[in-house]
Amino acid sequence: MTSSMEEYAQGPLISELADIFPAEFAARIKRVGVVNAMDDKNFAATVKATGRRKLIIASVTNDVCTVYPALTLVSQGYDVQVVADAGGSPSKMADDMALRRMEKNRHGLLWVGACRPRQPTRTPQAVNKGSRCRQRSAGRRNAPSCLA
Repeated sequence: MTSSMEEYAQGPLISELADIFPAEFAARIKRVGVVNAMDDKNFAATVKATGRRKLIIASVTNDVCTVYPALTLVSQGYDVQVVADAGGSPSKMADDMALRRMEKNRHGLLWVGACRPRQPTRTPQAVNKGSRCRQRSAGRRNAPSCLA
């Protein structure tokens, strides 16, 4: 888990992450203005130290926070899956371009909802009303931000 310049414009990570992943949140890598997380030596070393070659990534913005580390990871031989609907972009065009760029570079894109139903028989409308999700405006879409 990583963040960039929490004390400035980017702001802190959402507090719910501390509740859901307390150890990971406490150990997060706080980058100092590095857009591509993989350009941060501490973060890159932490990823490498996991020994994993298959990674799932998601971030706030697809056009910046997701696309650059995803492209870097693929160029380094990682199998990267992107949860594309966990983030968004300031505009539909920016989001579409980032997603196309990742697809072109052989990224597996997971087009799964960030919120999963608690009961498989529920309709999508009931899931959205019954889950602990809130809608976060992100460009052209309202990307769900889950608390559970």
